[in-house]
Amino acid sequence: MINVRTAYPKEEPTTRVNIFAGVYDGPRNKAANVYDGRNQGMAGTNFFHSQRFGQWDVVLGANLVWDEGFLGPESVGKDTLNRDDPKYSEPAGYDRRVRLNGGVRYRHKKVKGLNYGINANAVRAENTSVFIWDDADTNIYRAENGTVTHTRGFQYYVDPYINYLSAQRTRHSLRGRYLSQAFENSGNQSNASYFIYGEYQVQQRLDLWGETVLTGGLVGQSTRSFADLYNGNPDNSSENMALNTSAYLQVDKKFFKERLVLSGGVRYESFKVNDDQQSVPVYRAGATGRIARGTFLRASYGQGYRFPTIGERYINTNVGQLNIFPNPALKPEESWNVEGGIKQGFKVGGFTGYLDLVAFQQDFQNYIEFTFGLWKLDFLKGIGFKSVNTGGARVRGLEAELAGKGKIGNVDLAILVGYTWTKPVSTTPSQDYATPAVTTIPAYDYVNTSYDTTGYLLKFRVQHLFRADVQAEYWKLFAGVSVRYNSHVQNIDKVFITLDETTSEASALRTGVADWMRTHKTGDIILDARMGFKLGANNRIAFIVNNLTNLTYAVRPLSVEAPRTFQLQLSRSI
Repeated sequence: MINVRTAYPKEEPTTRVNIFAGVYDGPRNKAANVYDGRNQGMAGTNFFHSQRFGQWDVVLGANLVWDEGFLGPESVGKDTLNRDDPKYSEPAGYDRRVRLNGGVRYRHKKVKGLNYGINANAVRAENTSVFIWDDADTNIYRAENGTVTHTRGFQYYVDPYINYLSAQRTRHSLRGRYLSQAFENSGNQSNASYFIYGEYQVQQRLDLWGETVLTGGLVGQSTRSFADLYNGNPDNSSENMALNTSAYLQVDKKFFKERLVLSGGVRYESFKVNDDQQSVPVYRAGATGRIARGTFLRASYGQGYRFPTIGERYINTNVGQLNIFPNPALKPEESWNVEGGIKQGFKVGGFTGYLDLVAFQQDFQNYIEFTFGLWKLDFLKGIGFKSVNTGGARVRGLEAELAGKGKIGNVDLAILVGYTWTKPVSTTPSQDYATPAVTTIPAYDYVNTSYDTTGYLLKFRVQHLFRADVQAEYWKLFAGVSVRYNSHVQNIDKVFITLDETTSEASALRTGVADWMRTHKTGDIILDARMGFKLGANNRIAFIVNNLTNLTYAVRPLSVEAPRTFQLQLSRSI
């Protein structure tokens, strides 16, 4: 989850420019190097400027990225007739994009508390996405033939807004968005969509035996999609419509001189995709309390209701040998979640920081998964993936985070350490959730579609995540190191193993994933390092090495991560 917030100008104008360039190292397995004698490169720059002109605030920005990628061309394949096709010589993992953004805000001079403005963003991009690798050995940095999607696209959005804070402490906010997207994709997967969003929110601060905040609002958003990719609706039309409207109300109340804060809210939502419409209320509640100096307890409860997207319901395409089928009857996914945590601040000498511990659980009904099966009688054209409701699921977990900064002698030190453990499981492992096209094949359930059913873990899930980062600064020099650990995925779709090990050439999908799953059990430790120095008050140079040991690893089996990369960065602030 990423939260993007606009950086409004301060009293003094601000300008920042960053430039970077780097290269991908060859893989540790020399036989897997698809660019023998040449290293793929990357470069880019970004620019930001903010300034006030009287009552006007102006923000401008730009970003340019040219990344050749580390993945090689598609494998030619034994039965390929046209070996001169450019896809067998062009990189399969590149990314080229340019972005321009800007915003203006007017702070009304005569009407106190009133401001309004508009933000805009435009991106032109050309890139590729790779579904699965060719094999887990010498061709691990190549894409399986036919599984590369080339995309050229242009998208932009315009966000107008008005804010007003009255003398009675009532805050009014009106926000809008118009988003246009158009993508030219290979494999007859081009698509375009147009999105309109509007929200009115009012917030009132009251003194009802202590500070009380009431927040309410109305939201509406509409999407219009045009794509042969999504022609799996009942009319076989390339046009689809989605509409979401909602109203919400939340109350936040402080007690005991702000030592306790209670929150409760309700949101009533209405969803419509083409002719299917449903409405539902969802509720949330939370509490935060300070029980001692620097010690905070919190707890929350919330409900979720996720209506299937246009893509999940109506996608109808193929990626190489794998077909992807629509499911117009897909049901909404419902859930509830609880969380409890404690946060403790501390100070030891000149070192300050906090320790945060959290436990959480989320339960799902009509859980939606992308599931492999035989969905049509014709075997070659009938096998593939489809979004289906697989029954119940539960995710339990624990999370710990330690952060702090301080001094050791003349050295400034900053530390951030985090660990997350989750147990995502099917709560209905024997429930039949889909019927194959051939009646002699048993109905699909969690057990007969999973490679490893130990503990009933969900597919393609990582249970253990560990992150640690330490940075030290002395005089004008700085250096840092980070450690990342990902446990290996235990369970994947059983069919990938079956197709990898089958003796039939007609139905084989030889990816090497069977041996990969048997030999990769202990997880991966990835090291990153950086160092640099400051030139004067406004310039900074950094040298960064990611994947320091040049480990060959995959967070998701069938999709390899980048080998070692070297990058030089120059930053200047004015």
